[in-house]
Amino acid sequence: MALACGATAFTACSDAGPTEVSFAFIGDAPYGSAAMQAFPSLVASIDADADVEFVAHAGDIRGGDTDCSDGVLRRTFDLYQQFDDGFWYTPGDNEWTDCHRLGGFLPTERLEFVRALFFPDQNSTTGGAPIAVRSQASSPVAEQQPFVENTLFDRNCVTFGAVHVVGGGDGADAWGQYPGDLASGRSAGDQPDLRLAEIDARRAAAVAWIDVIFDQAAAAHSEAVFVMMQAEPVAGDPEYARVRERLLARASAFGGPVWMGHGDQHTYVLTPEYGGVPNLTRLEVPGDQAAIDRWLEVTASCGADSATVFAVETVFVEPGA
Repeated sequence: MALACGATAFTACSDAGPTEVSFAFIGDAPYGSAAMQAFPSLVASIDADADVEFVAHAGDIRGGDTDCSDGVLRRTFDLYQQFDDGFWYTPGDNEWTDCHRLGGFLPTERLEFVRALFFPDQNSTTGGAPIAVRSQASSPVAEQQPFVENTLFDRNCVTFGAVHVVGGGDGADAWGQYPGDLASGRSAGDQPDLRLAEIDARRAAAVAWIDVIFDQAAAAHSEAVFVMMQAEPVAGDPEYARVRERLLARASAFGGPVWMGHGDQHTYVLTPEYGGVPNLTRLEVPGDQAAIDRWLEVTASCGADSATVFAVETVFVEPGA
């Protein structure tokens, strides 16, 4: 664990000379019981890197042979608390929007459980050395206050912000009734009014929070911005149009390097000039089994040439680490 200038929330140090901030970027893990058993080796690999200041997880914390029950989510949460450093997280679709598919859970009820479990303190992340954050729960707008998972903080010359955007059409799929759930007598079924109201509120909050992230970056004189969300706001999909439009517009206006980090598709991707914006880069983190045997170390070199603030390296986990 390394701490440098700007180590507390809302303090930047762009005038203090070149400094670095490095963090571990993971997502879409652990998928299934075997991955949960292997997860401590990933933790050990990240903890052994003295340059890493915190761990960022882009969502999707379960899959395969696990379900959305309280016990599974708690066991996964406990795995993340083994990191020596702070654990910064944004929810994915697997832990709530998709939970109608296995066990017949009501997605909005699962979201409330995820919020209570992973965001017990709106002013702090979890993990071994929690990070002080600003949460949208502190917004003066009442409709935005439930979104405790939308957070931001400054570290050295970078403003970091998490925005709740998920895969599966951003949670727009109807809540289905599956044979196994019907046979067990447990199936929430679709509730369109509830589902659509949640989507509308979350997207409005996401767009507003993107503005807050970039406004904070300007106020802190940050050189760069890192925005984390679970899913890519893909071009041409109307479910992501509002978030994509706002992110591209604010990144372009910011001018300095902006990286959007996400998961969902499980494949490492690095796309410069994302969406036609010269200073915006898309970084997709490996997922599933690849998220257990490797992780990404992202480093921001503050005070460096503005075109090269961010760098990323794949770190492979040694078996039995």
